[in-house]
Amino acid sequence: MNSPARLTDFASLSSFTASVGSTEEGNDDDDDALEKLEDVQIEMLLEEVEKANHILGLETEVFERALKKFEEKEQMSAAFFLKQFSPAGGSAGGDSQTGSASPRTVRKRSKSRGNIGDRFVQRLTIEQKCDLAQKEIARFRTEIKGTNEASGKAISLLKAVMKEARDRALSMKQDDQEFRREIAKHAVNPVTRKVNPDKAAKFWMERLQDLDALNLKLRLKNTALKIRRKRVVQTLRQQEETGDVLMEIDFAQLAIENQLYSQRIEERNQDLIHLKLMTSRVLTVLNAYRQRLNALLSESRRLRADIAVRLELIRRIDNETAIVEDERGEAEKINRHLIYQMENFQVPETSYYVEAKSDIYELKKKLQIWQRKTEITAMALHTRRNVWHRIQNECPPRQEVKTTA
Repeated sequence: MNSPARLTDFASLSSFTASVGSTEEGNDDDDDALEKLEDVQIEMLLEEVEKANHILGLETEVFERALKKFEEKEQMSAAFFLKQFSPAGGSAGGDSQTGSASPRTVRKRSKSRGNIGDRFVQRLTIEQKCDLAQKEIARFRTEIKGTNEASGKAISLLKAVMKEARDRALSMKQDDQEFRREIAKHAVNPVTRKVNPDKAAKFWMERLQDLDALNLKLRLKNTALKIRRKRVVQTLRQQEETGDVLMEIDFAQLAIENQLYSQRIEERNQDLIHLKLMTSRVLTVLNAYRQRLNALLSESRRLRADIAVRLELIRRIDNETAIVEDERGEAEKINRHLIYQMENFQVPETSYYVEAKSDIYELKKKLQIWQRKTEITAMALHTRRNVWHRIQNECPPRQEVKTTA
């Protein structure tokens, strides 16, 4: 439907009416000016005129619809007036006269209007245009509401049909699978390649029993629904008899309460949306703080390990400091002893040093002499031993004779 487009076009009717009138008067006065225009300007002017004609057509359609309703109301009021004030016997004639006179009056009115329209253009006021626009908007809203209801019913019906078709297709698929599993695989003779009739008949009998059970179940459900409907109808009749039926004022009160509850629900929904937004923000902040806490915990673990390493280093430094202090004490003690020795040191005289050097020289000299004598003695000893060994090698038989004697 093009009702929203008509609403948007109808909303701009009043703004274009005066401009169209001024354009028509200018075109009547300046027909020669068109020849001086270029093609592009003529095309733009043509588009504007077409747009204005379209809007005027919509406006004329709305005005004709409103005029038709107004004339129908006038005819109904005139007929009611004639019925009320005409004689009882001439009611039929009066009706026929009104029916025959109405076209004449219409023709006369239309003729008079045509004559007036030739002389001047009669336009509606802004208030009348606003009233017509509001009526058209209300009519379009009613049409849209009816269309939405009809489309909703059609959609519900189509959804039900689709659901039924889907369930039917699923049921047929399951039946096909069961048939293939029970008959096509297990009921076929591998030699003759024929279906066993007993198994096929048993399968279809079981299927028919399942369908009968489903049919019985649906009948029982339908019977229960009929009984429930009967009880509801009886309850409504009893309420009508006792006067407990809801009246129009009750429905109005219920509508007011429904509106109030709808407003409360809307407020609660707005609060819920606000709380959801706050929850999302809180979760975002919480995640940020969690990340920050994890970073701080990892930094704390790193700092604890660093602190432990530095404490161990401090302990080692303290031990080394104690050892160094002990060594320093010993060094100070040795230093004091050396200082004491240096303070109490007495340098010997030069003659003592010369005598000591001459004694050392004499002793070295004697040492060399004795070393030479020792070498000579060692060589003589070596020679003597060689001679002795030779003598021993030559004299063994004599020694053995002496020993035997």
